[in-house]
Amino acid sequence: MREAKAESREEAKPAPAGLVVANLQRPLLDREISRLAAWLEPGGRLILSGITVEDIEDMADILAGLPRPMPILRNYTAGTWAALLARSSA
Repeated sequence: MREAKAESREEAKPAPAGLVVANLQRPLLDREISRLAAWLEPGGRLILSGITVEDIEDMADILAGLPRPMPILRNYTAGTWAALLARSSA
């Protein structure tokens, strides 16, 4: 596991990773998705949880619109909660 150490969240610049996992509710995820995606190496995987089933389509659009588009490979649901597995484009 890699850890980013910095005085502030804005200064955190971890080395590119093959996997980033984020369990964030939608408002925070909306603010941080670009930063999370930037932490991935090309072809890396992103697991997002803490979102609702209703958010899946919106998140697919957001991920597709990133500078390195990220298609959703799979989604998982449990009741009203959802998790997504996406891949960074190479």
